[in-house]
Amino acid sequence: MKNILIFLFFLAVVSETTVTQAQDKKNPVGIEFSAELLSRYLWRGYDLNHKYGVIQPGVTYSPPFLKGFSAGIWASYGLAKKKKLGDRNSDIDEFDWSLNYEFDVVKEHLNIQLGFQRYDYLSKWASNQKTNNRDYEVSATANVFIHEFAAPYIQYCRGLDAGMKGNYFEFGVGGVYQFSKEMNIGPTIATAISNQYGQDNRLTHMMFLFPLTYTLQKVDVIPSLNAVWRFRKMGTDPYNQKGFIVNAGVQVAYRF
Repeated sequence: MKNILIFLFFLAVVSETTVTQAQDKKNPVGIEFSAELLSRYLWRGYDLNHKYGVIQPGVTYSPPFLKGFSAGIWASYGLAKKKKLGDRNSDIDEFDWSLNYEFDVVKEHLNIQLGFQRYDYLSKWASNQKTNNRDYEVSATANVFIHEFAAPYIQYCRGLDAGMKGNYFEFGVGGVYQFSKEMNIGPTIATAISNQYGQDNRLTHMMFLFPLTYTLQKVDVIPSLNAVWRFRKMGTDPYNQKGFIVNAGVQVAYRF
């Protein structure tokens, strides 16, 4: 399985890739690749790889003949070696699958995205947590476009298996600040309520995301900074205590 992840990473790097969310005249085939290098794997406030870096390649296909539909494969491969860490929980490698459909309720003002995700855990993390090596989840997101500097959204996710079973609500607002034709920054601030992973219903964290996008024809380079404030200790994991945590990375993109 790790060989598959490594192959996907090199495929993405060779293609100089990233995932975009919509197809246009510059993307007639509807295939998008991505490769991202991150200082740590932050997901819904959790530091899943225990402060160690990850490589996350992916590919998305949006059929030109099925407007609004897309299918994706995404992977996360930890850069730290378990045998050197003595920490089995840091060895969280994933291979995820997704099906999505989006449509406009009010053109240019209200967009709905529906999704189905399957998470496959390729390491021993799930068995350490006494959960399955696979989870399923459905999601729905409503995006409201008030102004290019103010685009609020709300996302609801429902875990369907024992490990992830429960509800996750995320509320946020983003915007796009255009510096030039080739460069923009899209800051987002968000917070979440969750009872997944056996936790009580509660506010879990606040996120501040700052991606800077530089576009050169069909190639995007996106350095980003993600700052997270966790309101409470998240589970029994010593790496997921209450407090402030920062993640930095860069994504390279290509679409055709």
